[in-house]
Amino acid sequence: MPHLLVQEMHMYLKHINKNKLKKSKPLFQSPVIGVFLKNYITEIGQYNTRAQWGYKFYQSAVAVHKLKLSKLLTGHEGCVNSLDFNKTGNIIASGSDDFKICLWDWSNDKCLLNYKSIHTRNIFQTKFLTTHGDAHVVSSGRDGLVVLSAVSDSDCIYSKIIGHHDRSCNKVCVHHETPYVVLSCGDDGIVKNIDIRESPINENERVTNILHVKSVHGTPMHLYGIDINPLKPYEFIVNGNDEYIRMYDKRQLIEDPIKVFHRELKHTKLKKMDHIAIRNNRTDDNVIDGSDNSDLDDTDHSDDDVADNSNSNSSPSNVDSDIDDEEENLSSHPHYRHITSAVYSYCGTEILASYSEDDIYLFDANGRSNSVLHNYGGHMNRMTVKGVNFYGPRSDYVVSGSDCGYLFIWDKKTEAIVLKKRADKKGTVNVLEGHPHMPTLASSGLDKTIKIWEPLNTSHRLNKKKT
Repeated sequence: MPHLLVQEMHMYLKHINKNKLKKSKPLFQSPVIGVFLKNYITEIGQYNTRAQWGYKFYQSAVAVHKLKLSKLLTGHEGCVNSLDFNKTGNIIASGSDDFKICLWDWSNDKCLLNYKSIHTRNIFQTKFLTTHGDAHVVSSGRDGLVVLSAVSDSDCIYSKIIGHHDRSCNKVCVHHETPYVVLSCGDDGIVKNIDIRESPINENERVTNILHVKSVHGTPMHLYGIDINPLKPYEFIVNGNDEYIRMYDKRQLIEDPIKVFHRELKHTKLKKMDHIAIRNNRTDDNVIDGSDNSDLDDTDHSDDDVADNSNSNSSPSNVDSDIDDEEENLSSHPHYRHITSAVYSYCGTEILASYSEDDIYLFDANGRSNSVLHNYGGHMNRMTVKGVNFYGPRSDYVVSGSDCGYLFIWDKKTEAIVLKKRADKKGTVNVLEGHPHMPTLASSGLDKTIKIWEPLNTSHRLNKKKT
């Protein structure tokens, strides 16, 4: 762990293991640290190896409670729509409305590479490929393009188009067992299976189309998300502008999915959401579970304005780049609910889905179509397309942004809000991405910055350099 407090705790645990059979004075005399360490030991136990301790610490509620804004990464000139850690977790790839892709050495507050992509409109997704030492980034955007870029720490070596959707390409995903294959989906209802080892497909793009998802009315489904089962590279799910999660098997692709998941819409939920919307628009939210919600309150965000829009008088509901006019009109309908994001858990046995103007629902991936295990509420998913994600080494928590500018973390089993933090001072939080190995979280939204959240025991000054 990179923090002094965590290093002290490692030393403390090592000290305990060496002195099990004899009495000794406390290694640290500070009463604050002493109580803090006691709480850690009480909750997560004593472990002989740093790996064991780190793994359990990542799972613990203590680590979540201590998450504070530690770094503010600046460099984009528009809304940041996508974040992705590489396999080792030391670099983040981000995409923005400014058509640029950045690679960040986030722990050192350093932008390694900032290059203008060949996208002609907003970038919606950036993903590292696990081939060639994280030297390739796949991106997609509103222009419908799927682009492969070969990058180094200091330069973009080349970029090429490997796929083209007829409308916006909203998501791409990859799997570590098939590192050369990219799945993409978009507003044209098409799912593409792109093998980057093949020759450029600009002249024969339709070969990559493996699925065309249509609505009950026979029109192309606007697909907002796609995700691959971590343990089954042939299985994937898609979500779009209706209330169903569709599961498919690439080994037996037919028009109908092998399984469909949905939650039962209750009219009482509509009243609940209206109440939540009013409550969460207040700026004087109370502290939740003793956590401090003021990380951004004293921060200078003079350069973090909401992204520019062609219409300066536009309302907040259409400020985000993720929604076309057609979807926006649909989402404002009082009885219309669609899924903005759906993802698998770490082992593929659960599926998490975020519904517009509704709660987040957890489904049993091996159960019936309406097998809802839990639901999580308190946030707002109305004005923009919210991502949802798991957090923790065993998908122990659920994380989401909100229209009220806060990030939310729920305990997956109890459905309780464990943490609520102000994470976007002037806009909306849309993206939350957890570190693959450490209790670290990256967030972004309508601000032009990327926020890094780490477990800190004391207040932290952002980006302060020693003089």
